[in-house]
Amino acid sequence: MLMRLYAFTALLCTWFSMPLCAAGAQGLEPFMARLDTVTGYAASVSYSVTLPQAEDDVVYDLDLDQPDTENYLIRWRVDTPSGASDGFSAWIGDGHFYNYRNGRLREYHNEWDPAPLTGDRAVQHTVQFARLLPAEISRELRAMQADTSHFHIRIASPDRLQITRMAGGQTDAEITWRFDPATGLPAEFSAEYNPGAISEQLVRAVYSPRATDLTGPLCEKWLIGHYPEVFENFRQSNFAIESMPGQPLPSFSLPLTFSDSGARLSHQPGNVLAPPATVIVLLDSEAALTPRLIEQVRSASARVPVDNEVIYAFCGRDPESNRNALGGTLRPGETAVSGARRLAADCGAAALPVVMVCDRLATVRHVTVGLNNQLAADVMKMITLSTTTPSSSND
Repeated sequence: MLMRLYAFTALLCTWFSMPLCAAGAQGLEPFMARLDTVTGYAASVSYSVTLPQAEDDVVYDLDLDQPDTENYLIRWRVDTPSGASDGFSAWIGDGHFYNYRNGRLREYHNEWDPAPLTGDRAVQHTVQFARLLPAEISRELRAMQADTSHFHIRIASPDRLQITRMAGGQTDAEITWRFDPATGLPAEFSAEYNPGAISEQLVRAVYSPRATDLTGPLCEKWLIGHYPEVFENFRQSNFAIESMPGQPLPSFSLPLTFSDSGARLSHQPGNVLAPPATVIVLLDSEAALTPRLIEQVRSASARVPVDNEVIYAFCGRDPESNRNALGGTLRPGETAVSGARRLAADCGAAALPVVMVCDRLATVRHVTVGLNNQLAADVMKMITLSTTTPSSSND
């Protein structure tokens, strides 16, 4: 009996020290199964970075909240030589991502452009500190499990994983995850990146449970309530595009959507526009409301008793998709260009669609963001007012 017990103990120790490829992928399932179902999660994390050439560690204080597997909020603070700095990242699982750092609020919304929110490299997965969240840890482990040529995973104990990351046949990183044996939640993360190299970096994250301060669902309204100054002063759609009236139209040179010869439409500061009013529509051909938007703009352009032209500036680069959005043809007085994402950024257009109306001197006179039920009437009014007295605000 004693011999059988020794044999069983030896077998158990051997199993826990086996690499994943030997122990079988099912060895990770107990870890991932718990992480996959975490809800109402809140933790504080001390996240330190050690660099060989630095005298002191860089230490971030983090608050992590994961109300459910489709939403999260990360808040961070760090002391720097120039003073304290803080920021946040928020992922709202129906397609909205917010990231504030260094005095800039970046927003990504599925209806604006789904590409940054899609795939393994999506911004909500790759933003700093996201990989410390339970749902993201599980996603990472599944990806490592499928990539045995670059990751070797060893189950060191029932609550500890040791991972070796390979690159070019060499060890690129040594990673350890330790989980709370009672809950299966993350307790500690450590990693040595580029071991032995001059760029070697040591990272350690220690978790502490805390009570969440999220009340109600995580949403934009909650974020605005907790970060009013950020949304008021650093939201691009507020301080940029809505401040364009009175500013010159930014320069651009973009390919004509309906030209196969490489012809372009260009504008430089000081250029005079031909008609008394030029309507510039920044839009996405793939957005669900684009057909209605175009219909409303065309209706306004045709009905207003003022000579005007319309430029459809598609942010996407696919001319066929852009042509289809316009019904395959242009009407008199219309021009379409593709690849206008830089122009949209230069105008500060964080949200699409945007309709701008310029006067003959290429000064932006009026702006409207989004699509509403009276857009045609709004555009007609904007065109009319752009040919009268100068304006520095939206009407």
